[in-house]
Amino acid sequence: DAKHRWEHVDHPQAPSRVGWLDRDHTRDLRELDRYLGRRLFPTGLALAHHPATEIELLETLLKHSPVVFWPWSTTGFPDAARGDLKNIWDELPHALMAAYRDRWNGPDVEPVADLRAVWEDPDWLEFIRKLNPQLNSSTG
Repeated sequence: DAKHRWEHVDHPQAPSRVGWLDRDHTRDLRELDRYLGRRLFPTGLALAHHPATEIELLETLLKHSPVVFWPWSTTGFPDAARGDLKNIWDELPHALMAAYRDRWNGPDVEPVADLRAVWEDPDWLEFIRKLNPQLNSSTG
């Protein structure tokens, strides 16, 4: 469940909190599902490319991690900026909101302002449970 997956993502000893996936990693969804199922990515997941209309891809990623990032731009996310996400990890998701506000104020912003995310941390899951009391712990 998402709460259990969150413990892996937010573990302070994790070597990396974000695992990047290039288009080559995501071409075969069945293989990707098996790969992620072996816990080779016990982290948040980030696409280096825009998922376009690949809803199944996002569903597959969310099955394995409560944190998924993807670039808003169809040109993808620059390799050189991948470390930026790692550097602001401890301030997420608030750092993304600040980056979005900076984007609205002008074009000169950090590349992370172009990332979109699903962020299902324990606070969010608790909020959803309170919003919908019919949800039980097995769905979160």
